[in-house]
Amino acid sequence: MAGLHKYTVQEALAPYYKCVKPAADTAVAECRAIVNETNAALAGVTLTLSDGSTVVMSIAVGVVYPFSCTETSSASVSFLY
Repeated sequence: MAGLHKYTVQEALAPYYKCVKPAADTAVAECRAIVNETNAALAGVTLTLSDGSTVVMSIAVGVVYPFSCTETSSASVSFLY
């Protein structure tokens, strides 16, 4: 399905309905966004995107990044669903 049709009503209406903090280098279900909830920026974090490609980036504190990811190299990154 495309767009919002692949989500339940609760998931489609809420910007994010669940926050998961996976362990580093552990694959999880594809998320809708990521956020750093620590007190300091994170540098050199490797993210595995939903298409299987990887990106290395710095993640600022409290900024929501709308990336669909399945894995992160940092346990300080939270996945939003």
